[in-house]
Amino acid sequence: MAMEALHLVKQTGKACTGSVIFLHGSGDTGQGFLNWVKFLMGSDFGLPHINFYFPTAPLRPYTPLGGSTSNVWFDRYNITPDVPEHIQTLEAIGQEMKGLIGKVADSGVPLNRIVIGTTSTYST
Repeated sequence: MAMEALHLVKQTGKACTGSVIFLHGSGDTGQGFLNWVKFLMGSDFGLPHINFYFPTAPLRPYTPLGGSTSNVWFDRYNITPDVPEHIQTLEAIGQEMKGLIGKVADSGVPLNRIVIGTTSTYST
């Protein structure tokens, strides 16, 4: 299962010396997360020497939604911190992320200048 779309906020000045990959929360999209960041930071969000990537998770059956499909990075058995990980989907998305990181590195960005960030909410 491949990531759906990749939204990029490209550097605007100097040569790209770093990249940030932002992963959205369950059920969102890369575009939705980018829109939220632009709302918080301003529509001219960006840095002159850093590329920002906002990939969209694959559409997959999601157990907490009764098996309905949703854009999620991995399935989970329940939304509580004490359940085991869904290893099969974690391994699959791990391979996808390695591919994306490889493409960013192949563009000339050193691995030590690639950051992966995410946001998620959990409440009890």
